[in-house]
Amino acid sequence: MLTKDSPIKYECGSSVKVVKAGSLTPMKAIRAKCLDCSGGSSHEVKLCACQDCPLYPFRLGTPAWKKREVTDEQREVARKRAAERGFGVKTQ
Repeated sequence: MLTKDSPIKYECGSSVKVVKAGSLTPMKAIRAKCLDCSGGSSHEVKLCACQDCPLYPFRLGTPAWKKREVTDEQREVARKRAAERGFGVKTQ
């Protein structure tokens, strides 16, 4: 029987992580299952072809329909950071 102290093992890249069942949020548990199903590859989770899987919308760790609210200040900081890294800079 699964309890909150039961160990849960899942692959993550080249390592195997072990956590207590009670320490995982539902979203982290879904993410762990998707990583396990995809052989521990985050890239394979992102490319998952099993669109009929009930966990599919949650595979990246957040619901697909949940949009992050970004303030104008956060947007400006992101623009500056991107410009420093050479992204979005138009050259003529």
